[in-house]
Amino acid sequence: MEPLAGPVFAAFSLAAWKRPLIGLGIVLAVVAALSWTPALAPGAERPLPLAGRKIVVDPGHGGIDPGCHRDGILEKDLTLRVALLLADQLTEKGAVVTLTRETDTELSHLTQSEPTRHGRDLAARVLIAEESGAEILVSLHVNAASSPGLGGAIVFHHRGSENGRLLAEAILERLQAVVPGNQSGVLPRDFYILRRASMPAVLVELGFLTHARDREKLLSEEGRVRMAEAIAEGIEAYALRTAKPPQRPASAGQEDAAASSADGEPAWHVCAA
Repeated sequence: MEPLAGPVFAAFSLAAWKRPLIGLGIVLAVVAALSWTPALAPGAERPLPLAGRKIVVDPGHGGIDPGCHRDGILEKDLTLRVALLLADQLTEKGAVVTLTRETDTELSHLTQSEPTRHGRDLAARVLIAEESGAEILVSLHVNAASSPGLGGAIVFHHRGSENGRLLAEAILERLQAVVPGNQSGVLPRDFYILRRASMPAVLVELGFLTHARDREKLLSEEGRVRMAEAIAEGIEAYALRTAKPPQRPASAGQEDAAASSADGEPAWHVCAA
């Protein structure tokens, strides 16, 4: 076969040389389009990340129900302190925040839908979330265990809620940097609040009263501020992630992160969640 004539060969070489540059140009154009954000007018403020999003923050326990307690430290007090900080953080991000309680009180007087005081208290928390039109419900708790070696943050979601799981993952990803431990994980549970809430809901265990490092962080203002910031950042990340479908399926084994005892049951217990 005869070699290609000079001009034809030159044109072929030029086309082959340009092709990767054209492809690179397309890639750069796509990246620029995806990363583009509208320019703000002079003096205009950038939209807040959670602008208008309705979120209910539930400090677990309260009133005659202390929750977990060790050496005079009460779960109900710690959850309220973190909840107030979290409400401030979310408000700064533009969210419309409702607290189920702002003082040391229980909520059973708000409904007669359950036969027991504890059941009515839990039902009232869900009722507040429903009546506020909440898009997200975050219930705060503190854990305890018989072993002082168990520690870390845990975030529970209802097994039937995909968005609940995504919310739990986003929160734990940030919270475990503040409260790391051998029990940290995202787990499905059939807790009343998670089961009854119509919106994505999570129950956040901020740490273990029985673990020295966790307790130190729970008792310090700096530690509580960092917990609130981590949860708020997780909620923001979840809100951005779920703004556009589709959602990825659950990954196998991710819900089994928390350590278990020899009989397969958790080595800790949630204090009447």
